[in-house]
Amino acid sequence: MKFSLYLLVAISTIWYSGCARAPLSGENQAPTILNLRIEAEEATPGSALLLRADISDPDGDSLQVSWECNLGQMLSSYQDSARWASPDSSVVARVVVRAVDPEGLESADTLRFWVHNQVPVITQLSASSRTVLNGNTITLSAAAMDPDSHAVSFSWDTPWGSLDHAYGSSVRWTVPDSTMHAWVELVATDEYGAQSRDTLDVTVYTEVGCAWVLNQGAQQIVKLSAIGDELLRLDGFQDLQDVDVDPENRRLWVCEGYPAALHCFDLIGTPLFTRTEGLARPTRLRSWQRTGSVMVLDADTAQVVEISLYGDRELRRIGGLTRPNALDVNQRTGAVWICDEGSNQLFHVNDGWEGSISDVRSSPHVQARDGYLFPVDVSVEDSTGACWLVDKEAGTLVRYEDDGLDSLVVTGLENPVAVSATWSEGLCWVLDRGLDSRALRYFFDQEQVAVEGLLFPKDLAYNRIDSHVWVLDTERNRVLRLRPDGSVAGAWTDFNFPTRIVINGGS
Repeated sequence: MKFSLYLLVAISTIWYSGCARAPLSGENQAPTILNLRIEAEEATPGSALLLRADISDPDGDSLQVSWECNLGQMLSSYQDSARWASPDSSVVARVVVRAVDPEGLESADTLRFWVHNQVPVITQLSASSRTVLNGNTITLSAAAMDPDSHAVSFSWDTPWGSLDHAYGSSVRWTVPDSTMHAWVELVATDEYGAQSRDTLDVTVYTEVGCAWVLNQGAQQIVKLSAIGDELLRLDGFQDLQDVDVDPENRRLWVCEGYPAALHCFDLIGTPLFTRTEGLARPTRLRSWQRTGSVMVLDADTAQVVEISLYGDRELRRIGGLTRPNALDVNQRTGAVWICDEGSNQLFHVNDGWEGSISDVRSSPHVQARDGYLFPVDVSVEDSTGACWLVDKEAGTLVRYEDDGLDSLVVTGLENPVAVSATWSEGLCWVLDRGLDSRALRYFFDQEQVAVEGLLFPKDLAYNRIDSHVWVLDTERNRVLRLRPDGSVAGAWTDFNFPTRIVINGGS
């Protein structure tokens, strides 16, 4: 029954179409409107657009043509065209054109289209530096392109530090006075309110607490912030041996063995000078912050050479050593402690020494300590001036008071290779490179913490600012940051056989 009804409707429609009466001669016919169009690929907010239509009358009558819109504004209208200003928003708009002949017969056509405001495209968001010393000011710059050719404005916002103003394509940002990852947000807005956003991150660091790593496999010096962000890499070296930082005078000292060279940089990596005079093969160095000088252990001449702050003068020498391999300086007094593996002795050059010492064994300013098998490293407590020593062959850790007399001996280590004294009296960290290499924390002769699972560790350094210790797990090409309880606070692997590390402990 339904099929019959559908068929009847279809037949009736066909019959009506086929039998429609043609207009009688002289009968008035309605106007025709063809091809109503907008001459633009896309309508955008606030744009002035041209509308066209092909309008005619079968009878040749003159026509009254009108153009209407539901949104926006008709700017002008003509017989076959009109200019229309689109609305200031993204909407669906409608334009109607009507044609009426003298007898009132009318035709109309409607054009509907999407008025689309495209968001600006941020093409640049940059900073004069992405690693910023705490409290410093950098310049932020932005640029944007608007697909609709609208004007674009910029606004900036950040919860960190302060902006000198919040608007414009370029602003100045003073970063916070702490170590952190800070960010600033940029908002680009066109004149009709369409917005796009982007965020720029910077690493804010303090010099105090930064770690400097000698990355020997790549012949680089790598600077890490106190929380482990990489700040810079210095390269172009040939035979890196040691590195030290002088926070008081803002110096980074680096020595190379062959060809012999002592390099000095500022703390952002700018070269200051290089000295080669009077050096044969420098292998270790330690700065003395009070004067800004640096003590350089020259292995081939078996001497310690003191070089001035600006590298222009040799100040003093300590000679008569056999095969020195490590040293440290008491920052309060300038006393120097030297490991001499050739004679298996520890030399304490006290704070009263003046001029050069030609032979440590005969100088009244030097105390010699015997009885070692293979002394390899020394480290001075900043607060007390006491000195810790590790004897690799004997498996011992030894502590001397700042006068070089009373000693404490800790036995039972397998293969201690490095020691780092802390600020606190009687506290130090030791690397014991045995079958199961460990980092150990001692309070006088009491083992407090043992961190196991290291693989051929080479060096460690204590950060007195946060009480963390940094360890070079060299065989794994890792740098570890350990909390006071020995748990891992961070690990970094973008290294190639790291061998030496120092921490900027402040002045």
